[in-house]
Amino acid sequence: MKTLTLKMKTVLILCLGLTFLFTTTSCKKEKGCTDVTATNFDVDAEKDDGSCIYLSDRITGEWDAQRFFIDGDDLVAQGFFNSIRFEFEADGDFEWNAIPSNGDPFFGQGEWQVDGDFIEIEFDSGADTFCSDAEHRFTVDFDGDDEVNLEDNCNDGTVLKIELDKN
Repeated sequence: MKTLTLKMKTVLILCLGLTFLFTTTSCKKEKGCTDVTATNFDVDAEKDDGSCIYLSDRITGEWDAQRFFIDGDDLVAQGFFNSIRFEFEADGDFEWNAIPSNGDPFFGQGEWQVDGDFIEIEFDSGADTFCSDAEHRFTVDFDGDDEVNLEDNCNDGTVLKIELDKN
């Protein structure tokens, strides 16, 4: 009888141990960003950990143009502009200004929004500086957390590319 009780205790402990092992390992969910619209979406994540990063979060702030290409010509490197700055605000507005080497500054404003992997920019003023049309659909390429490339083809065929560094 004593051996039977000992065997039953052993079996019971073994069953409880296996049950605990299976429930704790099989219920553990991979954590990460589960929102498919986020730039860091994790296909393996089963539980959202609040780490999602969105394109709109990454683009807001002040950016200086290190290079500004129109049809392949870098207007910053050629000395045409001393500085070009964009400020994208979280509410969807933006402002920009450009200080040429000589002459009056250029400036303007408009609205921006994220559309998938693109940033839609609509100039309310100052669009002629960039293209002959007023709306632009920039592709966005982040080289890192603090660098971004915006590229667009204007309606007149002009290719516009801006390389920005975040301040």
